[in-house]
Amino acid sequence: MANNFVSGISSGIDWNSIIEKTMQVKRKPVENLYLQNETNKITGNFWNKINEKLNSLLNSINYIRKIGGDVFSYKEIKISDATVIDANITNNNNVLNGTYTINITQIATYATKIGGVLYTGPDSKAKEAMAESNNSINKSGYTIDPDSSIYSQIEAFDITPAESGIIKINGREITWNQNESINQIIANINSNVTGITATFDYESQKIIITTTAKGSNAYIDISDVSGNFLLFSKIDEGIYNGSDAKIFNPNAILSDQDINMDIMVTDGIFTINGVKFYVDTGKETLNSIINKINNSQAGVIISYDNNSQKIIINSKETGANQKIVLGAQGDTSNFLYAFKLSENNPPTGGGEDTYYGINAIFSINGGSQISSESNKITGFIPGVILDIKSEGKSSITVSTDKQEIKKSVKDFVEKWNEVFELVDSKLKEERVFNSTDAEENSKGKLTSNSTLIMIRDRLLNMIVSTAEGLPQDMNMLEQVGIKLTYTQNYKNVKLTFDESKFDRELTNNFEKVKDLISSVNGVLQMAYGTINELISFSGPVNMEIRTLTEEINNNIKRITEYEYKLLMEEQRLREQYYAMEQIISKLNSQLQTFNTWLNALNKR
Repeated sequence: MANNFVSGISSGIDWNSIIEKTMQVKRKPVENLYLQNETNKITGNFWNKINEKLNSLLNSINYIRKIGGDVFSYKEIKISDATVIDANITNNNNVLNGTYTINITQIATYATKIGGVLYTGPDSKAKEAMAESNNSINKSGYTIDPDSSIYSQIEAFDITPAESGIIKINGREITWNQNESINQIIANINSNVTGITATFDYESQKIIITTTAKGSNAYIDISDVSGNFLLFSKIDEGIYNGSDAKIFNPNAILSDQDINMDIMVTDGIFTINGVKFYVDTGKETLNSIINKINNSQAGVIISYDNNSQKIIINSKETGANQKIVLGAQGDTSNFLYAFKLSENNPPTGGGEDTYYGINAIFSINGGSQISSESNKITGFIPGVILDIKSEGKSSITVSTDKQEIKKSVKDFVEKWNEVFELVDSKLKEERVFNSTDAEENSKGKLTSNSTLIMIRDRLLNMIVSTAEGLPQDMNMLEQVGIKLTYTQNYKNVKLTFDESKFDRELTNNFEKVKDLISSVNGVLQMAYGTINELISFSGPVNMEIRTLTEEINNNIKRITEYEYKLLMEEQRLREQYYAMEQIISKLNSQLQTFNTWLNALNKR
């Protein structure tokens, strides 16, 4: 192939370099198109950022204006005692400013029944580990005085103590001798072995050692290292363990003897709120029956509290109209009795137990008492929902949320400055010429852009414009502390917000400030229309973006066509030079043959 031919092998001409330089010249227009597209992309990103900032400013304005977010109607609630009542605004437009004193004399409750402890057997409590004398340690006819030395009453011991020794309890060694009393040795044990309490019972004449902790993790590991303390104390060497409490198992089959219940459940039917449930003790657990009840039409929520070992039944709603009826004539299972929810023990003692909820009772501003089935109360303070927490008195103060108003205005000022700074800096950007870097090439291209100039002018105009139809003492933003500040001999502009002045005007002239900023004739209503027009689909900002996008797409087509032409042109040049090399190669071959023939003639 021509592309693989060695350049100049016959002609001596480096035509590869000639072609490369030729193509470099011919590629200049397409490289300009590449640079133009990259520059346009950077400019397009700028317009997208302008669009984003204007949208952000529009949202900020919309939050403030009356037909947008209407922040001037926002209210705040202060509650004197949140443990008594909570309050939330549901509709700002309906809330009236004022203070309301709520006196709650009764909260609404569910109909409720709490059963008894399901297992109260002797092993229902966790026990400590205990090592004690098997029998009294005194000799018959003698009494050991725990405060006298062992030596002074050695004849009183049933087993004669050694002169001294060492006992080991839970890894700690305690020395003792006959000159000490039993109580002194006990005191040494208590002070040296953590979690152990040793005592001497005078009546039984026994030494008792127990752990302060209870349960299976509590233990006493005791032995004589030397001497015979345990022997004369009649305590066996070894390890003594505590025991865990046995509690009811809600996951056990009801007929299982290890379920740990005081009363075993019988098969049959029991009733809650007229709904009958069948119990099969050989297949079901408490949890399975709880699920059955909660998913039924009985209208109750039943649960088991593992800590108290009690069953709790609640109605699904609060109020005096809610009730729980446990049991019915004809019940055959003692389920309710066994779980200590009823004194009636079917089948011989079937019957009903009924429990009612109660209504909340409260008053507002010393008025008459009001009864409510729910603790969530609406309608008594317009636009506010009350949530009763407990009995007592609490005041609720509803007022205009001036901090939210100031915050929203401050946000508007910040968003305005962000847009203006972006626009103004681009208009002041110095032009960079003849750069092959797209970023540099994009600089200064918009200094005379009509859309950008229009955005700047409209941003300034919305701040200094006068609101028509409003009083002269409150028809410009500057009158509430929002004004343009010029620096560096009027080269730079910034919108400033005098919060102190705004606070004063908001306190003294609330309605006038509200009309100026957020009303239909207000400054920000006009500003909203201005920004919306700039960024609408057919507006100038999106027109700039679409124009650039179209130009980029057209350039891509031109680049594709140009690249193909350049490829064909390079291929044509290489084929021509290749043909030239072949011709020269043949001529060189013929010349060599001629020279050989000529040399042969000369030798004759």
